[in-house]
Amino acid sequence: MNKAYDEKYDIRLAAREDIPAIMRFLDENWRKDHIMATNRALFEYEYVHGDDVDMILAVEKNRKTIEGLFGFLRCSKERTGDLWGSMWKVREDPDQMKLLGVELAKRIFDLTGCCSHIGSGANPETTVPLRKIFFRDKTATMKQYYRLNPDKPEFIIAKITDGSIPPKIENAPDYTLRKFETFEDFTASFDITKTKAIPQKDNWYIRHRFYEHPVYHYTLWGVQDEAQNTRAVLITREVSAEGANALRIVDYLGDHRALEGLYDAIGSLLKETGSEYIDFVEFGVDDALLQNAGFTDRAETDNVIPHYFEPFLRENKDIWVHYKEDGTTFFKADGDQDRPNR
Repeated sequence: MNKAYDEKYDIRLAAREDIPAIMRFLDENWRKDHIMATNRALFEYEYVHGDDVDMILAVEKNRKTIEGLFGFLRCSKERTGDLWGSMWKVREDPDQMKLLGVELAKRIFDLTGCCSHIGSGANPETTVPLRKIFFRDKTATMKQYYRLNPDKPEFIIAKITDGSIPPKIENAPDYTLRKFETFEDFTASFDITKTKAIPQKDNWYIRHRFYEHPVYHYTLWGVQDEAQNTRAVLITREVSAEGANALRIVDYLGDHRALEGLYDAIGSLLKETGSEYIDFVEFGVDDALLQNAGFTDRAETDNVIPHYFEPFLRENKDIWVHYKEDGTTFFKADGDQDRPNR
């Protein structure tokens, strides 16, 4: 922490009374009419918990204006757990102290007491170099795996030149998917406290992020073995474009090895929903487990499996992440990567 910044700025956690000014700052400096600058309800869902507002501000002491901010999102109920980075911006001004944004990011540990700070959706031209140089973070791109629906005579969302599907491996287990309609269904069948992962998610996060989302509808599926024990939970969201739909696995909890037992269950889910394909954007899962479940690495084909749907863009996209600890995992819904854009 560099005390020189404190002479010019009041660097602190945001409060509720700062929200209108934060939204104006985002509108003027992040992007005009961005949803976080125009939709206070969604802003509060993302960043406000009780009296806490999960942003670090740099307020110029004389003008009392916000000159920079660093947003973060919780992986669990308390700020002292693991945190994802989010919106990170400093106002462009020649009078601004250099590297103010870096200083804001460094303060997250002292101001929140968090265990770790990791990020998904990092800008490869700005954020990635900064995280490497100033924070000694490891960086990588997430992988996008997909499984096509063989019953589809044509593909509208995806652009497919190679429609092959990996065969089912011999002696693979046959697991089933059980829908958890309510949060109580989830907690009755799956003990998240026994899942040790980086980041560490808790029941509060699952309820808030997936069961209470104000816009999107998510479905939680228990991966159950032959004895009906829930080995893992995968979370999906349906997306649509141009009259067609696809499924996305946006989060995964529990034993990664359970994926090998989902070959038939994934095929059935594709048929039941009429989806063109199901994709799984992730980092940290063993490639062989996904391949044994019938998934194909998009990077190893010429196929186009779109990433953006608001607005819809029929193109591939690499998503960058930054982290420190080996064994850190990332999924599509982590951080702010699966939120409405309009």
